[in-house]
Amino acid sequence: MKRSLTIFALFGLLSIPTLSFAQDAAPSADDIKKAAAAFDRGRDAFRLSSYVEAAEQFEAADDFAQSALSLRFAMLARKEAGQLDRAATHASLALELYPDAASLGKDEQTLVTEAQALLDEQGTVLGKLNVSCSERCDLLLDNKLVHGKSAETRSLYVQPGAHTVRATWSEKRGRTEKVKVAAGSAESVIFVAPAIPEAAPEQAQPVANEQQPAAEEKKGGWSPAVFWTGAAVTAVGIGASTFLGIRALNEPGQEAVRTGCAGQSTDCELYQQGLQNQMVANIAIGATVGVGLFTIVTGIWLTDWSGGDKPSDSARRSGGTARGSSLGEPRAFSVRPTFSIGDGATVGAVGSF
Repeated sequence: MKRSLTIFALFGLLSIPTLSFAQDAAPSADDIKKAAAAFDRGRDAFRLSSYVEAAEQFEAADDFAQSALSLRFAMLARKEAGQLDRAATHASLALELYPDAASLGKDEQTLVTEAQALLDEQGTVLGKLNVSCSERCDLLLDNKLVHGKSAETRSLYVQPGAHTVRATWSEKRGRTEKVKVAAGSAESVIFVAPAIPEAAPEQAQPVANEQQPAAEEKKGGWSPAVFWTGAAVTAVGIGASTFLGIRALNEPGQEAVRTGCAGQSTDCELYQQGLQNQMVANIAIGATVGVGLFTIVTGIWLTDWSGGDKPSDSARRSGGTARGSSLGEPRAFSVRPTFSIGDGATVGAVGSF
């Protein structure tokens, strides 16, 4: 008789063209498509006697879109697979979902009738766990997810012996209980959800004081003062070299040396004086050229000419504009050196307001 019931259910399963879903669940169109696809896979597996796979597909279909038909065949597939405890748990869920099946459709009425028959048959063989949660929870029995949506109360049927029940909630909260139940008896398990952990307070970000701009980043290169010092020394050296060169030519002068040192050796005092003046002038010219070259190299490659913030940067930080003079403030002034090499090397400077 039991086998003929299963064959009858299989025949009905294979002839079902479409699924009907619970209206209060309000599944989306995408969920309904997924449920229908899972139900078709379950039907194919059931036809091939792959009952565990069929049960998993029917349960998936019921998860996507709650349906009395999906739950019914998940229950039958678990029963055919020999998993009577899980089949009985599905039967218990059916009675919880459809307590007044007489007022519902044919699928619901059939499900409730078969579910009650299964519980009457297995009630004295299996143990029962009445689980209560302080707020809606999902359940795991012996590390296996219990089919069904989150609920505050569930009835689970288990094989006699020791079992582990775990309730889970959002925010990775969970409680675990170990319970031992005998055949035909019932045990109660109560879970109180842990409090939702408080989020760590966000650390306030320090607000920059508008009146105190952040410290300037260090710029690369030397201060322009080095260049201008070198330029000043070079200018002084040019003047000194010019003076010493003129002195070397005129003191005592070629004519005075020829006249005063006629017939004398190079030890002549006038000759030695002219030689010394020439040597001093050459030293001054060489030193001036060296300082000048150093100044040019410094100005081109080694000096940071950015001069700190541009007026627009300072204005943005202070909330004003870059037009300092229109607000009674002096405009920024900057000077940069210029170098050109054409018919001769020239050094200059360009200034801007």
